[in-house]
Amino acid sequence: MTEYTKIKKNDEISITELHKIKAKLAKQKRQTRIILIGIAFVIIIIGLVVYFNLISNPQKGFYVNGLSETDDEIKIPLSALQDNEIHYYIEEGKKFYVHKNSQGNIHTRISFCKPCLGTTFTLIEGGNILDCDECHTRWDSETYEGIYPVPGEIRGGITITAEEIGCEDYPPPYLPSILIDDYVIIKKSDLNA
Repeated sequence: MTEYTKIKKNDEISITELHKIKAKLAKQKRQTRIILIGIAFVIIIIGLVVYFNLISNPQKGFYVNGLSETDDEIKIPLSALQDNEIHYYIEEGKKFYVHKNSQGNIHTRISFCKPCLGTTFTLIEGGNILDCDECHTRWDSETYEGIYPVPGEIRGGITITAEEIGCEDYPPPYLPSILIDDYVIIKKSDLNA
């Protein structure tokens, strides 16, 4: 066997191996592309679910619709509060909410739960109780006094421990407002205080 024949056989083996490697890389490339398309699809689906959840349940999201403003005040029509739900707003980066409770009184608060840093709440038990959507700390919706749990009580699927009691002393911060001509009026200076 000549040297030429040895090189030729070695080259043929190398070319065969090279084809196998190329095929393997092409297969990996297809698999990676499929995985990336799948991840993109999942992200799009999650985004659509979140988007439609916010549209169908505005209580969970913040919005600016329904208010008008001047340089120094924000006006929210009382007619927007007739559903006895919590209505969230953002003004100059500050999140706040307005709700009409079961006694028919209007309450305005900064949308912030100091114990857990949550920013959304739900009215429960006929609108008499305000429940933090994150930590399930609860307050009376009229007085905003804390409703203390019993250790071991289950709230929102969470078992309350003795260490978690005391958060009720920190309701969402009060935001001063007045009623004038069927509008809830909030001074921007109070919102930014």
